Amino acid sequence: PYTEKGIDDFCVWAKAVVGHFKDRVKHWEVYNEPNIFFWQGPKELYPELVKKCYAAIKEVDPEAQVLACSTSGIDRKFIDMVLEAEAPFDVLTVHPYRGFLSDTGLIKELRSVSERVDRRPVWITEMGWSTQVGGKDERSQASLLSRSYLSAVGSGACQSMGWYDFRDDSNDPFYNESNFGVLRNDFTPKPAYRALATVCLTL
Repeated sequence: PYTEKGIDDFCVWAKAVVGHFKDRVKHWEVYNEPNIFFWQGPKELYPELVKKCYAAIKEVDPEAQVLACSTSGIDRKFIDMVLEAEAPFDVLTVHPYRGFLSDTGLIKELRSVSERVDRRPVWITEMGWSTQVGGKDERSQASLLSRSYLSAVGSGACQSMGWYDFRDDSNDPFYNESNFGVLRNDFTPKPAYRALATVCLTL
């Protein structure tokens, strides 16, 4: 959707999808990580997509919640651009991947961006660490998962968090993207699975 025509076509599709699923789905995230290579067009077009998608989704289902920005990291510059363009959204979404986790640092970032969007809900819709060879070991992944959820809850600024990924995409131990799961590809649990279960039951 990198032209006005493309955006209009995207919104026709969005209306059809929301209309089909509106009895089951009430939250719609507009695009994935448009601040990096997933968006190949001019960055300034993304707020236009959000504006038109917001109107299209609300027309079909006024109760639906529109989630936007969905940035790789907590990209304040990109979020500011969307805000300055006055693109409407109900929930700000971020994907705060990082190599090193500073618990207090993540808390401060979430609180800061929450204030920037006038305390609208902030959701982490992706966050995770891979256990590929040369990445994090499985016990470290479990610890990072627990600390991430505790930091998100402790921030008071984040209302929802989605871990990436539930299951490893393949059995390739060397490929980063294949090893984010809390389950191995054969469905056996990693320590992170029990950590996630404990966090969810506790919090």
